[in-house]
Parts: sequence; structure tokens; C-alpha cells
Amino acid sequence: MRKKLACLLLTLLFLFLGTVSAAATDSDLAGQGGGTGTRLSYTNYAYTALSISSSGVATCASLIQGYPGVTTKVAIEMTLQKRFLLLFWTDEQTWSQTFTGDYGSLEKTKSVSSGTYRVSTNYTAYSGANYEVVTGTSQSVTY
Repeated sequence: MRKKLACLLLTLLFLFLGTVSAAATDSDLAGQGGGTGTRLSYTNYAYTALSISSSGVATCASLIQGYPGVTTKVAIEMTLQKRFLLLFWTDEQTWSQTFTGDYGSLEKTKSVSSGTYRVSTNYTAYSGANYEVVTGTSQSVTY
């Protein structure tokens, strides 16, 4: 229950702050805060978001929700990227964390200079020795 409440509160926070968001690969869960979502064997939902304040502080957030009784561990590797020469992205900062159970969320901040940014996140959901990887990318935000 606590995990579901935390997930809901994070989603509402992203919507309230007017963040730009998108999540993993397929669009089975379209329409959540302007993003898309994915349903897989061990991943119920994955969400990736980026917002940049008027003072240049980027807030990067990622969360993954697995299936209770199925997903045993989740891991998040979240990277803030900056656009380079219109076609390329360079990594500015990477954070990672592993969580026991079926839920994990990671939120980090970083001061940024002018430019266009996005967050790219690799989510790994485990069920015992089996696992699957989902990649989520936020929409780009210009500061």
C-alpha cells in the first residue's frame, strides 16, 4: 500500500510541476501524465521524467513498479544527457540504485547550463534469476 501511495504521489508531483515526461518502449499504458508505459513479464510500470527550474536545476526522476509476488528485485540506472550538435547526446551524470522487492524510485537534482537535456533510464526487473530490461527516455527539455 505504501509503495502504491508513493507512486501516486510522485506521479501527481510530476503533473503538478508541469514536467515533461515519457516512459519505456511500448504504449500499452498511454496517457499517464503525457507519457507512455510498458507492460512486461516482471515490469508493471516504468516512468521517466525531467524538469528544469527557472534557476537551472534539473530534477531527474525514475520509478519502476513490478508485480507483487513475481518481481523480487528492481534496479534503476538513470542518466542525465545533454544534446550535442543536434544529433548526439552526451552523458552529464549517471545515478544507479538497486531495490529489494517490486518497487523502486530514484530522484536526483543537478545544476545545468543552457542547452537541451533528457533523461535516459535503464530499468531491470528480476524474478529470481530471470530478469528483463526496459529503457525509458524523457522528452527533451530546453533551458
